[in-house]
Amino acid sequence: MTTSIALFGAGRKMGVHLSRNLMGSAYRVRHVKPGAAGRQRLKDELGPPDAFALGEDIAKIIYAPAARSCNVTVEQMAVLEPGLSETVCATLLDVMRDDCKKVFERDEIAESIRRIT
Repeated sequence: MTTSIALFGAGRKMGVHLSRNLMGSAYRVRHVKPGAAGRQRLKDELGPPDAFALGEDIAKIIYAPAARSCNVTVEQMAVLEPGLSETVCATLLDVMRDDCKKVFERDEIAESIRRIT
């Protein structure tokens, strides 16, 4: 029997990315966009802690090529998430700033941009 995964928000940008990663895996994916009743049911019937191994296997497929994971509580995740987001965002902003600088160093591009801004 194949394990089914419910992928919520599958039609949005990240959902499409995750769906693409899950294609070809051993899991059957159910694409879901829950209404108010579905959200409440999820809140009332969260998965048990003994399902961690299954969740870890699924997460490794979704977030490939990441291969390591750790078990954290919801409270720990609430503390970690903003910091992790900021770390990733700061790194990307550095790269974007460097790339923009290279673009502006090209005279013809810089002049065109100055005219439209």
